[in-house]
Amino acid sequence: MQKKLREKASTLSDIALYYGFTPVNPIHPEKIDFDLVKGYVPSDEEEIPLHLEEQLTILRTQFSKGQQQLPLSIARERKPVRTGQPGGSAKKDGRKCEYCLDIIGTTRSIADAIVIKTAYEMIREEYGNAHVEINSLGDKESLARFQRELTLYFKKHLGDLDPECRQRFKKSAFDAMLCGHEKCQEIKRGAPHPMNYLSEPSRIHFKEVLEHLEMAALPYDINTCLVPYHHVASHTVFRILAEEEGKPEQFVAASGARWTGLARKLGFKKDIPGVTAIVSLKKTPIQKTSPKTPKPQFYFIQMGQEAKLRSLSLIETLRQARIPVYHSLIKDKLTAQLMTAEHLKVPFILIMGQKESIENTVLVREMHNRSQETIRVEIIAEYLRKLIR
Repeated sequence: MQKKLREKASTLSDIALYYGFTPVNPIHPEKIDFDLVKGYVPSDEEEIPLHLEEQLTILRTQFSKGQQQLPLSIARERKPVRTGQPGGSAKKDGRKCEYCLDIIGTTRSIADAIVIKTAYEMIREEYGNAHVEINSLGDKESLARFQRELTLYFKKHLGDLDPECRQRFKKSAFDAMLCGHEKCQEIKRGAPHPMNYLSEPSRIHFKEVLEHLEMAALPYDINTCLVPYHHVASHTVFRILAEEEGKPEQFVAASGARWTGLARKLGFKKDIPGVTAIVSLKKTPIQKTSPKTPKPQFYFIQMGQEAKLRSLSLIETLRQARIPVYHSLIKDKLTAQLMTAEHLKVPFILIMGQKESIENTVLVREMHNRSQETIRVEIIAEYLRKLIR
């Protein structure tokens, strides 16, 4: 049994590694981080959304001193603390632990997709079936327009709401959307959709995220009633549903959002955006690295939007074949990716540009003599296995 647990832990950790996350130790926020976040969200909130005190710790300790280059992708097991006791200890749920995925320092839609894809694969490995629900709250202006319309809508239907939901509405229209009473479901379904109020940049961002999910073959639904983290979210919000064996009910195995505004709380002149997923796993130890995962011999370079859209699917193909690969999907410039590949001293690079993405191929280049060959995606794993033998 212990051996199986260790193997499961290695697999879960490896998934994050394959998608470019660097494993780090659990984050330990200080009182200043809790105080700053409490000033960022309403004082009557029971919990800090997305554990933003931990993201603040990362920004405060790393980026404020210029110690990190952006963007930063990190994964870690979360050590929960008692509410209202910064730095204190708390008992973990006897059945679950939390794993956090963060990409910090980029506004690109691929970052949202990487976080969702990684969380999805971890959940699928842990529970079997998984399904993504996603929505967009848009930028600050989009959210403000939507909130005005949502408030007006619920005011018109206030008498039809369940008494508990009416109490929720006194707090905000968003809280009314969280009501679970059957009586209120039809009213919620008729509520304004946030996507109808998206600015053009917000609409483009959400469209790109969905394109990435579709190309990566992730099953998803747009849930227009999904409005979590509205105090801190910007653009994408999502959750991933799963089922435990022998239990018919679905449950939320992961949730997350793109967030903004924290860096300014620390006095940064420019905001540093981020995307976070909180993944709930069974009580399984998470190792930092798997001893069975060899150092990657390949660096994947993508050029152009079509190639970027196909990237997650290609990485998953290589992951399933247990072929590690370095990549920088958030980067666009060829020069930056080539420099990283040379710094890592990999013997081979994999290149997908516009031509390759149309032809469903990958250019495999050997670094020491610059020889290269074009390989079809469906046989790429087999071809790369032969190279590293």
